[in-house]
Amino acid sequence: GWARFFAEVADAEMGGTYLTLLNTMNNLGGTWPKLLVLALMDRLTRRCGGEDVAEGGARCIPVDGFFVCNALFLSAGVAIFFFIARRLDALAKLPKASWAVPALRRQAPV
Repeated sequence: GWARFFAEVADAEMGGTYLTLLNTMNNLGGTWPKLLVLALMDRLTRRCGGEDVAEGGARCIPVDGFFVCNALFLSAGVAIFFFIARRLDALAKLPKASWAVPALRRQAPV
C-alpha cells in the first residue's frame, strides 16, 4: 500500500521527516472530502411534509442527498481519473532518484 511506497521513495538523507510529510499529505487527502460530502448531503436532501400534500399543492418528491452526492462524486472521480491517468502513469515510471529532495539529490547515491 501507501506505506510501502512512501518507504521506498522517502529520501534517507531526510530521515523520517519526508516519510512523515508524505503520510500526512495522504491522510489529509483522504479526510477533507468526507467533510465536503457530509456538508453537501444535508443541503441536497429534500424532505416532504404532510402539509404539502394536504394543501393540494404540487406533490413533493423526496430526494436523499446521499444518492445525489454519490452520483456527483462518482462522475467527478471518473472524469478526473481519465484526465490525469497519463500523468499518474508517467509518475509511476519515474526512477526513485527523482523523488529525492533537490538540495540533497547531488549527494544521494543513485
